[in-house]
Amino acid sequence: MSIDYERRGQRSGTLGRGFDSRRLHQYHRGMITARPVICRWLCACSTLLGGCAAVDRAILGLEEIHRDPDPTTGYAPAVPWRNSWWGIRFEVAHLLGIDLSEPKARAVQDPIQYCIDRLEKLQEAAPDLEDHRRLRAVIAVAAMTRMDRSRILRSEALRLLEALSLPIVHDFRLETSTVDDEAKVTAQIEPLLAWVEGPTDESGNDDVARIEIAIARFSELRPESIALAEKLLTVGGLALARSEGSAWQKPLQTATRRHAVQLAFLSGLEALNDPVPAVRARAGRLLLLLDPAEASRRIGRMYGGFEDGVTKVALLLTLQESKVAPADLDPTFRRGMWNDVENGEAAVSAWARWSLARLLGVDPRTITRDELRSRWESLPGWSAEG
Repeated sequence: MSIDYERRGQRSGTLGRGFDSRRLHQYHRGMITARPVICRWLCACSTLLGGCAAVDRAILGLEEIHRDPDPTTGYAPAVPWRNSWWGIRFEVAHLLGIDLSEPKARAVQDPIQYCIDRLEKLQEAAPDLEDHRRLRAVIAVAAMTRMDRSRILRSEALRLLEALSLPIVHDFRLETSTVDDEAKVTAQIEPLLAWVEGPTDESGNDDVARIEIAIARFSELRPESIALAEKLLTVGGLALARSEGSAWQKPLQTATRRHAVQLAFLSGLEALNDPVPAVRARAGRLLLLLDPAEASRRIGRMYGGFEDGVTKVALLLTLQESKVAPADLDPTFRRGMWNDVENGEAAVSAWARWSLARLLGVDPRTITRDELRSRWESLPGWSAEG
């Protein structure tokens, strides 16, 4: 049994071949429509007055601009046009329980500016986004870090992923499951999938114990593939909307937020291989702020191959901001940093020296190179020569 992201109730045997994160938006609105009229009025008014309609339009825009792209540009030639008036009509229609048809598509003259406008809107709203909007935004923006063929937007998408991820999970540590096969994962959380797709009326639900076991298993999953992470995050978003007000809401919220940060971290790892220095720099920053120890291990393997100063200086600055203990940095990364002090180009060498001193808690303006080397080599588990 599985979620079908195009038509509810259809089964495909996997987590969803027609994956489409718009389902999170549609499902959340459907749950609101099923509430008493007064609750629907309050939800609609808060959405309109709080500016959430503009956020919804921004997320939908980012999802749609990369759907059915033109093979030459990588962007959709036309997208449904949603302005503020459409947002009002949308909320009123849902308030009354009416399905509102999609607006007519319009050609996108400048797809890059189109995306930038929507990324900026989400960047402003990121600190205070509700979970269902945050999860949809993470999925859409994570996809942009890979799908943006111009590579102009990838850096900004990674910056937004940072803003979306950091507020919701603290002390994140990357873990990966031994089970990363979609069919096996589907079998393990089948009761949860069935519950999400089942009728809203749960009075006859006699599978509570099985659902609780599936939620526990869902919470333990740590996917290593981006595709599976996306699908699990969508399933979690749907389940979270369904669980509102129940005893399952809190564990599902915790698990789904963890899956969101997992997807962000995996996207950052892939972006480390991007040929554009600004993208690599932003990816490294995201990783170091989410999980400094694991990030330093992954980056350490590649650090010597970064020939541009942009990436290295950005990583060195982020290390100071992350407040990571120098002993927690991977020895390969530490060795590469010391090599930059001694052999790097002038700007990189200066920033590496400054960063090492700051990490060690000493004044970079007064400590000598020999003293700095002695302190750096005294860290456990390595030596500067290797």
